[in-house]
Amino acid sequence: MVEGPRELYQLVRIKGKGFEDLEQIPEAGRIELRIADLNPFFPAGINPSDLYLMHLYLLWCAQNRISDFTVEQQKEADAWATEAAQTCFSDAFRNRMNQMFAALHRFLHQSRLPQVYDQALTQAQSRWSEPKLSYAARIKAACAESPNSAMQWATSQKEQNLGSSAQRNPYAP
Repeated sequence: MVEGPRELYQLVRIKGKGFEDLEQIPEAGRIELRIADLNPFFPAGINPSDLYLMHLYLLWCAQNRISDFTVEQQKEADAWATEAAQTCFSDAFRNRMNQMFAALHRFLHQSRLPQVYDQALTQAQSRWSEPKLSYAARIKAACAESPNSAMQWATSQKEQNLGSSAQRNPYAP
């Protein structure tokens, strides 16, 4: 369940006891990958490039030194996640995002990963630096042009998914 707009921008989240309530000591139990399958611009609803970006981010996280994630850092991360769901960003948020892209580029080139990772990171950075390229802006423009486009996409996804599951299910009537 999507609890709020900011969740659409948290593709990778640490989950576990205490992460939802800053009064408790957090205990990481798992990593949650979210919302990789809700992109109306790709037939299957998934941009493969976004999956490579998520994988790159996880690889980068795995190679970083482990340090405490303080309550103050958690509050800051929570505020940034909320800000990511907005269309206007603070200078501090912009600086942090640019630092993150720079860190991912450094890691990418040091790791000598396949070109597809570089393409994924470059595409994501383009969407960040040019807001009209973002998925949200493109969806907004499509809905302004054709108010029924969102419902048409949802209907086609439903039909496609029902058809796919019926084909896979030998017990379907």
